[in-house]
Amino acid sequence: MLKYWTSNLPKSDNLILIADSCIYKSYSKGKKLEHEISEIKKHNIPDNLIGTPYSYIKKIESQINHNKILIHYGSDSTEFLNVDNKSIKKEIFNFLKLNIPNTKHTTEYPSLYKYAKAEIFIILLISGMFLWSLYLSIEIENGSEYELVGRPGLGAIALMIASLGTIKVLLSYISLLCLAIYSLLRKSKKRSEIETLSKIA
Repeated sequence: MLKYWTSNLPKSDNLILIADSCIYKSYSKGKKLEHEISEIKKHNIPDNLIGTPYSYIKKIESQINHNKILIHYGSDSTEFLNVDNKSIKKEIFNFLKLNIPNTKHTTEYPSLYKYAKAEIFIILLISGMFLWSLYLSIEIENGSEYELVGRPGLGAIALMIASLGTIKVLLSYISLLCLAIYSLLRKSKKRSEIETLSKIA
């Protein structure tokens, strides 16, 4: 079975072709793209296209409100099908769902941690560093003295921040924390349902 989709949208692949249990895509434009489409209409696969067999696919993910279909291969390799048209993106995913054998279809709404773990990690890292620096800053203001020994590392960074003084440490921490939380909230609003096709072992 042969099926193809074309697009002239800037964030979409120009051609996506599914034929002979393989997925192809093309970035060609102009006459080259016209030639590829002409060949496909004759039920020929253009010579310049390299396809990925269904057998290589481990998992396919399509997230609502995102313009990409994510294809996972073998170990950790991935590829995107860029489709900046919701109805076409849904059509491609459904076509794959019907035509790739031995797959399981699931839907899930990702947890905040899974979807924004990088932002959460940054918040924890900032909090840990600044709480350490705040402690050092208070100790320094109370008369304690610190000396760096060995190669500089996180301790040197904490001490450098602490040297700014308690007030500046607090203001810097609050500013960075607000930015990190804003980024987290902004990303959390983009969460949406993910459809997944997983190969059944």
